Amino acid sequence: MFIPPFEDAFVRSDKWGDGNWDAPRKTRLHKGIDYSSKSGATKVLAPASGIIDKLGFCYSDDPSFRYVQIRSDAGFVIRLLYVMPLKKIKDKVKQGEVVGVVQSLDSRYKGITTHVHTEIRTPLNHVLLNKGFRVGSAIKSLWLDPSLFISLNPAQED
Repeated sequence: MFIPPFEDAFVRSDKWGDGNWDAPRKTRLHKGIDYSSKSGATKVLAPASGIIDKLGFCYSDDPSFRYVQIRSDAGFVIRLLYVMPLKKIKDKVKQGEVVGVVQSLDSRYKGITTHVHTEIRTPLNHVLLNKGFRVGSAIKSLWLDPSLFISLNPAQED
């Protein structure tokens, strides 16, 4: 099980839309979940232990918005968008460790709730090869609904 990027996370919903998986957008469905912090926390936590394998830019026309990508120890690819990285590529991280600081999107989407767009992917080759299928090189990964792996209300231990 992974953890959300904030200890007090909730799924955002505002005039820009619903932050849930498969929420409708103008021409597509939302392939991630947008987590916000109830308290306004700014430090973004690693959902899983692994290694930072990519630091990128969310938009080709604006280098100010960044993302952090973690390859979990279990092989999942977790991408946290709208996060200013505090780590470098090849850094090892533990679940719950701070990996960056959330960025405000207000300059691009006026009035949007500050959030971390969270994507989880698994290498499709791995999934299908284990089932006996061969996969062409054009298909790289399979999108997964983060709510299958991240609980906002983890069970309390006794």
